[in-house]
Amino acid sequence: MADLLGQTDRLNAEIMEQEERVGRSQAALERAQAEQGRAQARIGALKDDFFEFMRFLAEQRNRQRNFDERRQNLKAQAAAGAEEIKRLEAELHLAAGQLAALTEQEAQLARQSEILLQAEKADVEKLAEQEELLRQNQAENRRLEAKSAQLSSSWPPCRSWKRAIRDTLRVCAA
Repeated sequence: MADLLGQTDRLNAEIMEQEERVGRSQAALERAQAEQGRAQARIGALKDDFFEFMRFLAEQRNRQRNFDERRQNLKAQAAAGAEEIKRLEAELHLAAGQLAALTEQEAQLARQSEILLQAEKADVEKLAEQEELLRQNQAENRRLEAKSAQLSSSWPPCRSWKRAIRDTLRVCAA
């Protein structure tokens, strides 16, 4: 029995030792489970951070793409604007040439107009002089015709002279 008691004491000691080991293992397991819970929480936080970072990268990529598209559009608009400026400069140059030509033409027309006005003034003066000469010639004609009529009535041989005078007056009037 003493053997049995020794064995029982030894088994009790082993059981206590195993219970302590189990307690330590259980405490270690609880610590490991707590550590695993914290690790899971950190993993969840890291996943959230990763997804947030991926969203941020996607937004940055979209912004960069939009920026690149806008830059390309602005470059295209700038190139189109430069072409439009070149076209407008060419039109302006052409219009300036046309304006210069029209200004020269206007000046030439003004000179011609002045010449024509002077010529018209000279013609009006000449016309006035010729009208005065015509009146004088007509008055002289009437006087000569009256004298011719007077002479032809007083002397019959003068009729041929009368015709000669009339013919002379016609030539002078023409």
